Amino acid sequence: LNDAATVDRLCHALRAACLRVISIAELREYRSQQEPGDTESVRAEALLHERIAEPLASLVFVVMALPLALRVERTKSLAVPALQGVAVIFLFYMMREYGGTLATQGVTSAAGTSWAIVAIFLAAGAWQIWRTPR
Repeated sequence: LNDAATVDRLCHALRAACLRVISIAELREYRSQQEPGDTESVRAEALLHERIAEPLASLVFVVMALPLALRVERTKSLAVPALQGVAVIFLFYMMREYGGTLATQGVTSAAGTSWAIVAIFLAAGAWQIWRTPR
């Protein structure tokens, strides 16, 4: 651990791990202590919005599940809608993970990425509900 680059990488990894476990209030305080535009500030901002948007995943899954449930009712088959549900959940979490990575690196908006992903899936679910025959 006498190499400066190794120590720097280790400190960076520890700091990133600590940001994942602190409360939202502590994360806000940490973000406010950083220089605006600094990589740590961007990382904290992205993580803050990820953490705030995370509970909306439940709403996204409900909205996405309704058309699948109605399809089961109509077709009397569970296999295809169940696989589609698994695919939607996988796609949602994959987009959230990649979006979070891009936001923490400053490639996309730190504040908007998490919310855009939730909005896209809610809109897709609402559209599916709207076009599902009753």
